[in-house]
Amino acid sequence: MSFKVKQAEELAEKIYNTTSVVDSYCKTHRNEELLERISPIMEHLQRDTDKLYAMFFDDDD
Repeated sequence: MSFKVKQAEELAEKIYNTTSVVDSYCKTHRNEELLERISPIMEHLQRDTDKLYAMFFDDDD
């Protein structure tokens, strides 16, 4: 695996972890209207990051 691919993989993991924390916070603090608006954005980012991360596994074959 090339250095740039490894860096991209690490970045995808960091993005996923960050969005997971923010999404969890949004779901447990529903009383704030703004957080309810942010949660779907976090879920979308998680899906995109999952796709990016999966591309690395598919590429290893």
